[in-house]
This record gives sequence, C-alpha cells and structure tokens, in this order.
Amino acid sequence: MSQTTMGLAAGGVAELDAGTRRRAVVSGAVGNFVELYDFLILIYGLFAAQIAANFFPKGNKTVALLQAFAICGVGFFMRPVGGWRRLSSWSLPQSSVRSRSCS
Repeated sequence: MSQTTMGLAAGGVAELDAGTRRRAVVSGAVGNFVELYDFLILIYGLFAAQIAANFFPKGNKTVALLQAFAICGVGFFMRPVGGWRRLSSWSLPQSSVRSRSCS
C-alpha cells in the first residue's frame, strides 16, 4: 500500500481531521478523569484513615494520615513508569472476554 492510501503524510504521521482529533482528546480526558476519580477519591479518599491506622505508626494520627497520602502520591506518579499501558493492553481484553462469557 502506498502512504496516500493509508492516510499517512510524507513524514509517516497520520493526518487526522479536526473532529477525530477532538473526539480522541475528549475521550482521553474522560478516561483519565474516571481513572483519577477511581484511584484517588474512591480508594484513598474513603480509606485513607483506615490505611493510616493499620499500616503506619500509631503515635501521631496526622503524620500517619500524611504518610498514607504520600504513598498515594508515589503510586500515582509511578503508574506511567511501571508499564501501565503494556499491562492494560493485555488485561483489559482478558477481563472483557471473561465478563462477556459470564453474561
């Protein structure tokens, strides 16, 4: 196939129209928001006090809570480094196949 039939520009980069580009940006933003909400608000927001009480020293509750939030921050910033895309490209199709087979 030639590059013109594949929709590639001379440099090998695909040219997207404005509608497709806008849809990709909005879809990515919504996906990131949902993941951020799930990771930060639901898990650490609801369970930070329990995590601090069970896994950190009991002398000072404020320091224990701040340590729990620090662990959340480290986990949040290390997610892209840890190969999230490679792992999710394998696990998401697997979970969708299993969910589909149950229904």
